Amino acid sequence: MQNGSGQFYRQPLGSMSRQNVDVIILIEHVVRELDITCAVKYLLENRGLSVAVASTIWNVEETIQKYNPRVVGLPYCHSVNDPGIREVVPAWKDAVFLNLAYEQIFTKINQPYKSPRDEFSRKHAYHLAWGDFFADYLKSYEVPEQSITVTGNPVYELYRDPYKAYFEPRETLAQKYQLDPDKKWVLIPENYGAAFYSDYKIHEFILAGISPEVAYGYREFARASFDQAVIWWYKAGLSREIELIVRPRPAVARDRFRRACEAVVGTLPEHFHVIKDGTVREWILASDVMLSSYSTSLIEAAVAHKNIYMIEPVPFPDYVMADWYQWIPKLETSDHFLDAVFSQDMEANYSGLLDWAEGNMMANGDAILNIADLLAGMLTGDRTLFEGQEIQVKPNYRIDQALKSRNLPFLFDYGFRVMRSEWGRIRNKKPIPSGSGHEKDHITDEDIAWRTNRWAEILN
Repeated sequence: MQNGSGQFYRQPLGSMSRQNVDVIILIEHVVRELDITCAVKYLLENRGLSVAVASTIWNVEETIQKYNPRVVGLPYCHSVNDPGIREVVPAWKDAVFLNLAYEQIFTKINQPYKSPRDEFSRKHAYHLAWGDFFADYLKSYEVPEQSITVTGNPVYELYRDPYKAYFEPRETLAQKYQLDPDKKWVLIPENYGAAFYSDYKIHEFILAGISPEVAYGYREFARASFDQAVIWWYKAGLSREIELIVRPRPAVARDRFRRACEAVVGTLPEHFHVIKDGTVREWILASDVMLSSYSTSLIEAAVAHKNIYMIEPVPFPDYVMADWYQWIPKLETSDHFLDAVFSQDMEANYSGLLDWAEGNMMANGDAILNIADLLAGMLTGDRTLFEGQEIQVKPNYRIDQALKSRNLPFLFDYGFRVMRSEWGRIRNKKPIPSGSGHEKDHITDEDIAWRTNRWAEILN
């Protein structure tokens, strides 16, 4: 529908047939968010509250028609026009919205791209912060201090007792994925997502205010780094002494990633495993050493007391730098990489990064319990910031920016994506194209129930 100002919005659906719930938690990536979400769900339901879990990717319209929540947990909130958010905000306009913000540690290039950038994200949503550093970041984008709560990082909590007992042990993973439990397990959660960026994604960076030189340079840097790193991984995977476990990023499809590796080195050796199943948490807990580029899973490994190394086959440009890199040994050549992989010297090297993580993101007690307390607290008192006003959304606010800047490549690519999505709907298929990074992000009621019951066993 279009209002008098030319802005588009979606009228709220009727709520007569919808199920009233105290809290609904929306997730984007299963491997990143669902375990924490189900732990919070258990803690809230143990207090007598009703909690639903749904996806921002799949079946959003069905979710809107099914539930009428009082509090909504969002996995991200950069704008009311974000996918999965632009649909639910107008439909649930009387609810309280909390940004759970599962990404808070950014490289320089991602700081403006991931920032709150409209009235809704700055003035109408509450925000969770892992530490004062992110609270200060939000305030620098005009988010009011009273809308921010520091809880600590729930991901790091998963490496502490009692939470870490939730995950499958090494022996189970070895049997399931045909790995030798007696060999050294070398885990590589890759972080070359920019190597797989389309031109559409690059133009999104440009529209967010990043120069074309940096935006395109970011992709070229990632591609060059990926090509070199795959050669290093291949050399290590030829050995029978180790199990090399490479995990694609959640946003990159496993088969696409494997094909990209094979395009560089040909057939992958027997002990070069590309595994996207499960979460990175059980793999970190089960592995002996972890290596990555600048993935924040390096911090998780330090919290889990695992030795860590940063792979740098191509020198890092300034726009991917971050302060916490100083605490990690760097590997800049193939020989250095292979020495770290096969070294029998397991002297701990994680203590500096562990101290940094504990001081910045683990100083507020149990972060998962803090989130449950925060969501429960939002059910009391006057927390609604909308004051009954209609929330207006546009089909895609990037279109306005592209039109103003005459960014024709972006508009062409966007139109192609819309047509492809609508063709999927017409054929009664899922609108997400095959090969997308959301291949593992389907969730079912059975899966949610299993995970919640598992947490009941662990946390009772």
